Amino acid sequence: MTPTNVPLYLFGAQEPYLTFIKGEIWGPMNMLQTFVGAVWSILPDGSWTFQPPVTAPVRDDLYPIAGSYVELANDTIELQGSMWSNLGASSSIDGTMHLNQSGARLDIIHSIAASSQRIVRVEQLLVPYVQSAAILPRVVRLSDAVVLPSAYAIELSGIVDGHQFGPLQGHLKLFSASGGDPNPFRIELSTIESSCVGSIFWDSYLHYSQQRGELRGRVLYSGGSQIILEAVDAPNPVSPTWFTNLILQYIGSLLQGVAGTRGQLSLILQDDTLSGTLELAGLSDLRQQSIYRGQLTGRRRGDAFLMKEGNA
Repeated sequence: MTPTNVPLYLFGAQEPYLTFIKGEIWGPMNMLQTFVGAVWSILPDGSWTFQPPVTAPVRDDLYPIAGSYVELANDTIELQGSMWSNLGASSSIDGTMHLNQSGARLDIIHSIAASSQRIVRVEQLLVPYVQSAAILPRVVRLSDAVVLPSAYAIELSGIVDGHQFGPLQGHLKLFSASGGDPNPFRIELSTIESSCVGSIFWDSYLHYSQQRGELRGRVLYSGGSQIILEAVDAPNPVSPTWFTNLILQYIGSLLQGVAGTRGQLSLILQDDTLSGTLELAGLSDLRQQSIYRGQLTGRRRGDAFLMKEGNA
């Protein structure tokens, strides 16, 4: 199998083997979800693209990653590519892909540089995309409006501690529950800009490993189009968190992170759109009270690499 004559599309069918070289390791499950179900496009002109599945917990401004390759000996190609956001963050991939009759063996270094740097070695077996239908995520329709998995591109506006913000771009994703999650399904809300007034991250269940995690919100759903996500009482430095400007004596206005302690996200889903409200309270890094109120709207993102319901 050689990429030089025709386009080659490969699928991340199996869980990768991960070696964390630098940075946080609290969420290896997030990295698994980035590569399982991802599609690699290897084109004859020497270019390639890595596209995570639409429900992967990644920043939309850092993916897909594109780059170039050179051919080495023994049906191996060397990959190099990166993606830069307008906010100065970046993601990159460097490594090799050994091609064979059954697909390819991937061995890369994946780096993400945002507020901190994370470097991970990823080793994974890939299969031709045409062989991947049997292992694509199964689509589950809970109602006419609620489909798992789904991803929505959103705009979020509101007021946090008297400061107006937005509209901020972001995404809201719905996943099937896994790895000990007691909720009927999992919700992830995040803004693309990660460190400005109003930017927020809330994952209802933080995966630390395949079977271990931490509940960060209770999903209330009884059918139909309404979903409520309630914060749990104990604060967590990761989820839910947001940024605010608070006034400090002798210092003035200072951007601070906040860990949420109570509140809820209320959503209405209809066809391919959503709307909702967000009300949260929490404590800042310097133990000051913070109140967050927001409104969001969104539209479901299509993705050619999600299994169609007719094949579920």
